[in-house]
Amino acid sequence: MIEYKRPQDLQISVVDNEIIRGYMKRIQAGESLDPVQVNMSRVKDGNHRAAAYKLLGLDVPTIPI
Repeated sequence: MIEYKRPQDLQISVVDNEIIRGYMKRIQAGESLDPVQVNMSRVKDGNHRAAAYKLLGLDVPTIPI
């Protein structure tokens, strides 16, 4: 089940800005991205996607693992 978390509630690791910009463009174009995998509040897969949602001021779609 997909949950939506506030970006400030997630621990996001260091990421590559070019990749983030690409995801931001895709999100702004209305594309649906895979949910970010989290364990507790730590991002396990999807740091770039989480950062893109955060920079756009949107809640992050997450799935617990």
